[in-house]
Amino acid sequence: VRNRHSRDADEIPTQHRRSVFGRFIHLIAANPVAPLLAFAAIFVLVGSVLIFYMGNNRGVEFFVESEPENAIVYVRARGNLSLEQQDSLVRQAEEIVLEHPNVKSAFAFAGDGGLNNNTGGAQPPRDTIGQVQIELIAWEDRPTRRETWFSLFGLDFTRQISDPDADGDRTIDELTARLSQIPGIKIEILALERGPASAKPVHLRIKGDNWQLLRDFTETAREKFEETQGLTLIEDTLPLPS
Repeated sequence: VRNRHSRDADEIPTQHRRSVFGRFIHLIAANPVAPLLAFAAIFVLVGSVLIFYMGNNRGVEFFVESEPENAIVYVRARGNLSLEQQDSLVRQAEEIVLEHPNVKSAFAFAGDGGLNNNTGGAQPPRDTIGQVQIELIAWEDRPTRRETWFSLFGLDFTRQISDPDADGDRTIDELTARLSQIPGIKIEILALERGPASAKPVHLRIKGDNWQLLRDFTETAREKFEETQGLTLIEDTLPLPS
């Protein structure tokens, strides 16, 4: 006798089944009022976002301010200086620059010349006797330290930040203060822009046919610039004294 075992086939559902999203769409499509409610909800949401943005708008910055990683030190002096004297003054500035811990490298030269840089069309001062082109430590290579971010239930959460002592702007200010102590020269440091290049923000151009009147007006304008708060690194194109 041969036994035969049979298995009942599982019942396969054949009716249409909607997912949760399908039920939601069916609720909107089947109800004639639901599309109007959905449109009203979207209109209120978009309008609320627009009103909130208009009331709390902080403006848009296409090119945000960033720390400099390169700069040019203009060494300025007047007088009938020989090339050896110019080189000696520039060398003093170079030594001070290289002593700073945040300076990676420097390239100095006396007289005309140097490397092409993104100065935005700004020309060196007319009484420049030399330049020191410096490169600061890259942002990702600067020393870091940890600070308390926030406290919660007596626990302090910390985060890692770049050491403020290695800030590029702070380094430029420290170099300016130290270089200004060198007797017989003036110092001007131009931080190279990393975005679109631009020269000094205030530029007054004077035109005329009367040479003496142009000189007098230029001196008057410079005195006014010197008295105006917020203006620094002022220079003019008057002929250098012989």
